[in-house]
Formats: sequence, structure tokens, C-alpha cells
Amino acid sequence: MADSLNDVSCRQEVAELFRELASEARLYPEVNANDGHVIEFYEELAVILDFTKPKNDKNPPF
Repeated sequence: MADSLNDVSCRQEVAELFRELASEARLYPEVNANDGHVIEFYEELAVILDFTKPKNDKNPPF
């Protein structure tokens, strides 16, 4: 998704799809996270991401 948002040719379409899937996103500081923060999504996107993450991974990639 990040690559698509950075691609000018499809940025608008990807942003619109993202807005339809996520009613809310919260950003929290986290010292141990790759970028120093974690993002918590709500609504449909949260369900999709939860379904796809490994159940035994304590540090999912998103």
C-alpha cells in the first residue's frame, strides 16, 4: 500500500480505497517499532489486517 500511495499514477485511487476501508487510524509512539510508532486501524481494514497477520508473530510487519 505504501508503494502505491507513493506512485503518482495511482495515488488518488489507493487513497480513496483506503478511506473506504478505514474509518479511523491511530498512531502511537513505540520505541521498539521499526519506525518508532505503531498504527492501529479500525473497521474493515482492521479486520483484514488482523486476518492476515501471523498468529505467532509478536511484532507484525504493520
